Amino acid sequence: MLTYPTLEPNKQYTLVVEKLTVPAMDSLILNDTLFTVERRLVTGSALGVNTVLPLPVEFTTFTARSVRTVSQLVYQMNTFLREMCQRLTTVVIAQTVPALHQFVIPATFTRQLVDWFTGLANPAGGPDIVKAIKTALQVVFRPDGKLGFRFSADGLKLFVIRLTDAGQRVFGRTQRYIALDAQGLFVTDYETPAVIPNLATATMNLPAVLSEAYIFICDNSMFSHISYRNELVLQTSLPLDNRVEVDTNRSFYRRQLASYNFPSHQTKMEYTAVKHRQLVETTQTMYEFEESLNTHNKFKVTGTDLQNFHLHLVTRHYEYDGQRYHVKETPYALHQDTFYTVQFALRQVK
Repeated sequence: MLTYPTLEPNKQYTLVVEKLTVPAMDSLILNDTLFTVERRLVTGSALGVNTVLPLPVEFTTFTARSVRTVSQLVYQMNTFLREMCQRLTTVVIAQTVPALHQFVIPATFTRQLVDWFTGLANPAGGPDIVKAIKTALQVVFRPDGKLGFRFSADGLKLFVIRLTDAGQRVFGRTQRYIALDAQGLFVTDYETPAVIPNLATATMNLPAVLSEAYIFICDNSMFSHISYRNELVLQTSLPLDNRVEVDTNRSFYRRQLASYNFPSHQTKMEYTAVKHRQLVETTQTMYEFEESLNTHNKFKVTGTDLQNFHLHLVTRHYEYDGQRYHVKETPYALHQDTFYTVQFALRQVK
C-alpha cells in the first residue's frame, strides 16, 4: 500500500520493475520416475515375476529428484545404478533350474558376504572385480546433450531397462524397453503384445558372442528438457494493459508486471586428455532479475490505483499430456523462512 502523502491520487505515474530477487527453484527439469531396472529373460519367457531383481523397489526404480541441470541428472542416475549393482553382489540372485527363462548369472555378481557399501572395497578377485561391478550399467553423456546407457557384457546378460511414460518422453524412446537384440542393436522390441492380459513375453536373445560393452544413445537431447519455456511471472491486480499470448491455436490474456526466463547454468566443456572431458557448470541459490531502469517492464498508472494492490509470484510452464503441451501456472515454490523481494521505481508523468 502506498499512502497519499507519497503519491497524488489523480496524477499519472510510470511504474518500473527495477529489481526482482527470488530464491532458486528446486527443479527446472523434472521430478518424475523415469525407469526400472529388471532381470533380462530368454526369448519366449513371460515378463512376470522372473523379471524382478531381489532388491526393494526403491533400489531398482529411479526417480529424478530436484534436478536443475543435465549434469545433476547424470550424477543421480549413475549413483543410483552403481549402488544398485553393489547391492546385488551382496544378495542371492535367484536362478531358475534349469535356466530356461534367465541368462546365467555372471561370475561378477556371485554373492559376497560383505556390506554393499564398505565391504566391496577389497572383495575376492581384487580391484578389477570392483570396477566390473560398478560399471555393469552406467549412463554416459554426449556434448550435444544426449544421454546413453552403457551395458557391460555382464550387464547385458543380467539387465534390461523398462521406461515409464515419462522416461519414454524424456529419452525419446518409442519402445518401452531398452535391450540389446541378437544383431547387436537396440531396435528390436523386447516386449511382445500380451496375448493373455498383462502377460507379455520376451522376444529376442543376445548376440551369440558377447565380449564387449554396448551403448544405447537416446534420441532426445537433455538440453531441450532444461527449458520447457519455464517462466517466472510477477502478476498483479493493478489495471494494466492486457497482453495477448498465442500458443498454437489458442490465445490468452495476461495481466502481469513482468515475466522472465530462468537463467542458464553456463555449461562449459573442455578436454583435459585424449579420452577425458571436463564439464563445469555454475549454479545459483538466488535469481536476480533486472539491474537498472532500462527495462521493458514499464507501465503507466494513476496514484489512485497504487493505493492498494496485490502481487502474485507464479511459475508458468508447459506440461505434456501425451499429445500436446498445456500452459500451467502454479505459485512459485518458497520454502519456509525464504522470501522474494521486488523493487519498484515511480516517476510522475509530466
